Amino acid sequence: MVILLQLLVLFLTFHGMESYRRGVYNSRSSLRMASEFKDVIYQLPLQVGQEVIIKIDDILNNGMGLGRVKTSEQKDFVVFVPYVCIDETVRVSVTHNRGTYCEGRLVDIIERNNALRVDPVCPYFTKCDGCAYQHLNIDFQRQMKEKQVKGSLQKIANLQTSNLTFNQIVFTDNAYNYRSKLTPHLVQGGYDGVVMGFLNAANNEVVDIDECSIASKPINERYKQQKLRYKSERSVPLQRKTLLFREWDKGVETEEDVKLITTINGFKFSFYSQDFFQVNYHILPLLLDYVQRQCAGYRYLIDCYCGSGLFSIGLSGSFDAIYGVEINNKSVETAKENLKLNGLEDKNIHFMAAPADAIFQQVQAKHKVDPAVTCVIIDPPRKGIDDKFLKQLKKYSYQRLVYISCEPTTQSRDIKKLLKIGYQVVEITPFDLFPQTKHVENVIVLNKI
Repeated sequence: MVILLQLLVLFLTFHGMESYRRGVYNSRSSLRMASEFKDVIYQLPLQVGQEVIIKIDDILNNGMGLGRVKTSEQKDFVVFVPYVCIDETVRVSVTHNRGTYCEGRLVDIIERNNALRVDPVCPYFTKCDGCAYQHLNIDFQRQMKEKQVKGSLQKIANLQTSNLTFNQIVFTDNAYNYRSKLTPHLVQGGYDGVVMGFLNAANNEVVDIDECSIASKPINERYKQQKLRYKSERSVPLQRKTLLFREWDKGVETEEDVKLITTINGFKFSFYSQDFFQVNYHILPLLLDYVQRQCAGYRYLIDCYCGSGLFSIGLSGSFDAIYGVEINNKSVETAKENLKLNGLEDKNIHFMAAPADAIFQQVQAKHKVDPAVTCVIIDPPRKGIDDKFLKQLKKYSYQRLVYISCEPTTQSRDIKKLLKIGYQVVEITPFDLFPQTKHVENVIVLNKI
C-alpha cells in the first residue's frame, strides 16, 4: 500500500510539472479563446471563482503580474496574478476581490512569451512560496530587479535615475544552489507521517519537498539525511516546527546557539547559527570590494548596524580608524571576537553598543571623528532607518554615506529624507543576492552637499 501511495505522489508531481513544461495551455482552442474574448466586457464586481482573460502589462516588486479587464463601467479593472510573464495572455481564476482590484490564480497560459519564459528547475515551483521567478530567464529577472529599484526611487523618493549613475546589477554565475541558510518546517502528515518543506502561498500549509534548488549542495545533502532520520525515528512533532540548516566552513549545522565560522575574502567571521549573516557567500566578495571602492579616500569609517563585523573587518586596513556600532550587545561581543580571530586586535578598529538614537553620539563622544573625512555605512534591518537616526545624521553631517538595503521601498523612503537634510545621490548599484526570488540588494552612495 505504501509503495502504491509513493508511486501516486511521484506521478502527480511529474505530471503537473510536465504539463507546465510542455505549455499545454498553448493549445489551439486556447488561442481561439484569446481572440474571442480579448474585447470582453466584464461586470463588476468580479466574483471569487470567476475566470477572466487578461494580458500581462507589468510585473511588480512583489513578483505579481499586473493585467486589466474592461468593465461595464467604462474603465479598466486591475487583476494581479503570480507566475506569469510580461506580454503573456493568461486565464485567471479570481481568488480575492479587494474592492479596487482583484487577485487571482493562474489557470491557463493562452499566449506564452517564449522569449522570456523558461522551464523551472524546481518541481515544487508555484507550490512552495520560496521562489517567484524560476519561470523567467535569469537575464530578464535581473532587468526586472533593476526596474524595481528605479521604480521605487522614482515613485517614492521622486528621484529621476536617468540623471544619475545607475550601474548594471552585479551578479555571479550561481543562479541556483547559493543559499547558505535554510529554515524549513516539519509537521506530521503525508503517507509516511513526515511533511518537511516550506509554506504554500495559497493555503499556508507545508509543502513536502525533498530538496531546495536555491539551497547550497551541502545543505541539500544534510536536509535529505535529516528527513530520512525523521522518517525512520518517527520523531515528528504534532505542532509545526521550524528547522535550521546553516552552512559554514566545516559543514552544515542544524542546532541553534552554536558558534560557526565562515571565510569571506580571506577573513574569518564567527556568528551564532541562528543569527543574521548574509546567505549568499558567492557574491559577498563583490559586495565588499564595491563598498571598499566607494569608501576609498576617507580616513574614518563608521559602520552602522555592523552585526558581527562583516564590513568593519572586511574593509580593515583601508582607514585610519573604524567604528562599528550595533544596538545588539551580543553582536558587538561577536564582532570583537572576530577581531581576534583575524589577528586585528592591534588595528584601530572599535566595536560598541549604542541605542538607535545615539549611534553617532557614542562615536563622537569617545573619538571626536572629523565628519568631513568620514564615510558611513548604513546597513539597517528591512524596516530601514528612523527619524532619530536621521536627526543625528543631520547634526554631524558626515561627508559620504553608503546605504545598503534588501528592501528598495524602505530604502527609497529613507533616501527621500536624506535628500531633504542635504545629501545628494552619487551612484546606485543593485546586487542580485537572491536569484529566482523577488528580492534584491541595493547600494546607494550619497555625498553631503
